[in-house]
Amino acid sequence: MKEEIRRTAAYIAGRIVSGNRSSSVFSYENSRYTSISGAVGSRQVMIFDYDSSSHITGSGDSSKMNLFHSGYGAHFSLSVSGNQFRGFDYADGTHYTGTVSGRSISLFDYGMNRYYHYSI
Repeated sequence: MKEEIRRTAAYIAGRIVSGNRSSSVFSYENSRYTSISGAVGSRQVMIFDYDSSSHITGSGDSSKMNLFHSGYGAHFSLSVSGNQFRGFDYADGTHYTGTVSGRSISLFDYGMNRYYHYSI
């Protein structure tokens, strides 16, 4: 997965699970914050990622959201159950899974075969 899609998936999952209305996501991999604005609900997402100058939109419900990243023209899915989430990046053809604990998000990218850590 591209970092821009990975961080927005982590941000959306973190917002849905925690209920936190954060306006940024911190990547421990890159040691930096990315500002993100917009709405994240259990049925609809409309956010803007300032680093990639991209809109991320989607709908569904927490059991399966279909999302679109305008910067890459990439579709990805996100399903949330409790504090766990999973999804599929259609652009790269890879799965991802993760866990939210408070404001911390851990995401495993099967395409890269490694964990990434974020906080909101």
